[in-house]
This record gives sequence, C-alpha cells and structure tokens, in this order.
Amino acid sequence: GSTFFIKNGQNIEGMLCINYDGSKFEKLSNDLLKLANLTAQDTKTSAQDAIEQLSENIEEIIEDILKRHDLNASDTKPKNRAKCIKKLYENGIFNVKGSIPKVAKYLNISEPSVYRYLQKNQND
Repeated sequence: GSTFFIKNGQNIEGMLCINYDGSKFEKLSNDLLKLANLTAQDTKTSAQDAIEQLSENIEEIIEDILKRHDLNASDTKPKNRAKCIKKLYENGIFNVKGSIPKVAKYLNISEPSVYRYLQKNQND
C-alpha cells in the first residue's frame, strides 16, 4: 500500500491511503515462470543478488557525486552537509531503496538528519 499526504501549503489537511492485493499478479507471475522452466526462487535469488550489488555500489556512487561537485563529506559544517544532500538528491540517489542509511553513514550523521536536510531542500 501507499500513503500520500494532502497538504495546503505547509499544513497537512489529510492523508490518502491506497492498499491493493497483489496476490493475483504473484500467481500470474509464477505461472509465467513455470512456462519458461524457471522458478520463483531462481528469480528471487538473482533479484536479491542485484539488490546486494546495488547496495554495495551506493557508497561508491555517493562518493563519485560528491567528488564531481567538489564537496567534502568529512566537513561537519551543516551548510556543507546541506549542499551534499542537495547534490545527492539532484542526482537521484534517494530514488534507490536503502540509500538513506548509506548516506547517513557516509556523512556521519543520523538517518533523521538526512530526512531533515531533504525536507529543508524541498521547502527551499
């Protein structure tokens, strides 16, 4: 399911929650895999491998983005961290699941701090 906030400026007016049952799609997917002589387990393993590979590469991507913009991750000034988060956001790093903890670890800040910097960037 998904939850979306309904805002009026900075005020939250309500929430829209959408839930769905994906079991029919899962059954259809498994049936198609059987036709191709594959099993869901084979697919899950390769998907898990891809996710693990991407997770390992996130830190390299973070480092590359910051280097391209001459930003120093070890600079602990809030202004520098805000610039780092902004550049990472602009480069789409936060579209990758699991990137928030990686960015927090790389910048040596907490995960809530990453969310606060992101919120501040979106408000600016």
